[in-house]
Order: sequence, then structure tokens, then C-alpha cells
Amino acid sequence: MILSKKNLSNISWLTIERFLVIFLLIASEGVIAKNLSTEQYGLYQYCLNISLIIVVSISFVPSEIVIPKLSYYKHCCHGIVVSIVLLRSVIGFTFLFLIGILNEFLISSYKLSLILAFVLCLLIGEVSGAFVNYYQAKVRMKVVSFLRVLSLLFRYLMLLVVSKYQLQLDTITIIRIAEGFLLLLLLVGLYLKDKQVSRKKHYNYKKISNLFICQGSRVWLTILIYYLLLRIDRVAVEKFFSLNAVGIYSISQQIIDQVMTLFVIVINVLLPSRVFSTKNKKEKLTNLIKIIKLISITSLVSFCIVKTTSPLFIMTVYGDKYIAALEVLTYMSLILPFNSLDYMFSQFLISENKARFVFFKNLSSLVLLILLYLSVGRSLELSHFPLILVSVNMYMVLLSSIYLWFFYVNNKDAQIFRNKI
Repeated sequence: MILSKKNLSNISWLTIERFLVIFLLIASEGVIAKNLSTEQYGLYQYCLNISLIIVVSISFVPSEIVIPKLSYYKHCCHGIVVSIVLLRSVIGFTFLFLIGILNEFLISSYKLSLILAFVLCLLIGEVSGAFVNYYQAKVRMKVVSFLRVLSLLFRYLMLLVVSKYQLQLDTITIIRIAEGFLLLLLLVGLYLKDKQVSRKKHYNYKKISNLFICQGSRVWLTILIYYLLLRIDRVAVEKFFSLNAVGIYSISQQIIDQVMTLFVIVINVLLPSRVFSTKNKKEKLTNLIKIIKLISITSLVSFCIVKTTSPLFIMTVYGDKYIAALEVLTYMSLILPFNSLDYMFSQFLISENKARFVFFKNLSSLVLLILLYLSVGRSLELSHFPLILVSVNMYMVLLSSIYLWFFYVNNKDAQIFRNKI
């Protein structure tokens, strides 16, 4: 049985926590969307996405490197956490300071000022992430999840209070920065009071920092390409349409992103327990096929649910001025099965030491995506614009499927694929 009691328990806990996060995120976005014009909301979303790409571009110490090290080097966890906090702070805030000076004296752009404000929010989150990574490595996430929900509740309540008067973009950035500092203070307090943290030793922080910079730089480009694949569509919408279009498009993208988050939870629970944990290739492939079927069926059901409930949902949460997002969402929903399968294939291939192929797949997909935007982007209506992203995700799934087929074709267990597909 692919869903054991333990798997169901883990999925249930993560899903409940994620539903609370999703509810507060969407409720907060709803307050913002209702109180801003579509153009202002589009500017808000555009700046937020650009700032995320910037932060990923300067994140040379990603969580993908930190968590395994914290799990393995248990005797020097405090040294690692302090080193990560210092590295992320120095790199991030130095960049922010330099660009801020450039904007103040040479550029003086309001859009860039907003982007820098959101970069500050995200950099605070990067510093907080060092403490989150520690508790992820120790598999003690319940308290951290509670603090995360608490900070989001603070954001939502502050937005509600300010919206009673006048909610502006500058006010939103101040609330986001205050939320970031609140979560950081809560996590620092939790960490300092944690009796399991050993802070008595003296660590060579320079050596630890150099180690993480060297290892982080090896995966930096791969992570950057992945995030560009996720975010570049909103940049393209601003280029080919307008900020109004970005606002409408972003509503649809938010809904799909939150649905995809639930799929990621299911995949992250099932793959380690049913695929990664077994060394028997026959059993591994059989379970992988079962998960493929489960994800495919679930994504189709999700497509139907999104299609039927989205009109009422958009009207209730965001307001009738964003009703045009329904047409965009219809085509964007097609991405669900392909995006889910691509994520699962990538995780599986990385576990099989095929990270180079995953890098090639993501890089070629990004090049294809940019070429498609440049060649046909201007000729498409906004509602059809997601079809480019859907096509690229189909390409990614097809490429992974072909590679998996040939990777096992010389193995006797390849017959499993032929019989099951």
C-alpha cells in the first residue's frame, strides 16, 4: 500500500500546517488586491518577483547545502548556524547597501526602491532560514511552523487594520519588513533557549564559511535556473502586456502555486519512504510507477476542482475587478500534472546521482522558454500566455521520461516500465 499510516500521519500534519499558511497568505493577498488598483497590484507582484530572483542570485549558501551538513556534523551545529547567519547577512546586506546607494544618487527609481524594500524583506527571511534549517535537520519543525503561522497572522491583521484607513505600497513593504523582523526575533529566542544546542565550543567560523561558499557555489547556478523557470513568466507578462496584466496573471499563478505546494508535500513524503528507502531496483521502480499514477489522477481531480470553484473563490477573495483571471487560470491549470511529475522525476533522478541531467534539463528548458516568449509572446492574448509555460513543462516531463527509459533500458528491470506503462 503506497499510503501507509505513517505516511498519512506525516502528510496530514504537513497539510494542516500548510493549509493554515495558505489561508493566511491568500487572505493577506486578498486584502492587498482589494485595496490596490490592478495596476498597483501588478507593480507589487512584479517587484516582489524581481526581488526574489535577485535574492536567489546572491544566495551562495542555499538550504540544500546547509540542511545535510547540519544533519551530518551534529557536533558543530552551532558553529554552522552562526556561520550561515554571518555569511547570508554580509553578502546580502552588502549588495543591498551598494544598490541602495546607486539608486539614491544615480537612478532614483520608485520601482527600484520598492524592489530593494522587498529584497530587504527576503534577506531577513534568509537570515531566519539559518535557524529554520537547524530545526529541519533535527526534524523538530512543529514549533517553527507555529512561529511561521504566527508571523503570517501578524501580517494579515496589520494589513486589515491599515486597510481600514488607506493601504499603499509603501505601507505594505513596512508591514512585510516588520513581519520579517518579528519572525527572526522569535526564531532567535527559540534557538537561544534551546537546551539541545551546544554553544560551549570554539569554532573556526572562517573555515566553516569557506566550506559552505565552495560547496554552495557548485549548486548556485542550478538553483538560480530553477527559480528563473518558476518566476520568469511574470517578468515576461510585464514586458509584453502591462502592469494591469501582471496583477491579473499573478492571481491565477498564486492559486496554482498553492495547489502545487500540496503536491510537493505529498511527493516529499512518498518518495523518501517508498522509493529512496529501498535498494531493490524492482521495488523502487514499481513504487515510482504507483506514485506517478497517484499524482496524475490527483492532479486531474485538482484541475476539475480549480475549474469549478475558482469563479466564486476569485470574486470572494480578490474582488470582481480580477475576474479576468478566470480565463488565465483555465489554461494555467493545465500545468498541474506536468509540473508535479517534473518535480517528482527531478527528485528521483537526483537521488540516482543524475544531477547533471537535471541541470541540463532545466537549462535547456529555460532557453526554450525564453525563445518561445521572444518568438510568440507578443502574438498571444493574456489568457493564452500560460500555454508557453505548459508546453515547456511538457517538454521537461517528456525529456525526463525518455531519459528514465534509456537509463533502465539495458537493465532487466526495464521490463517493469514496459509492462506498467
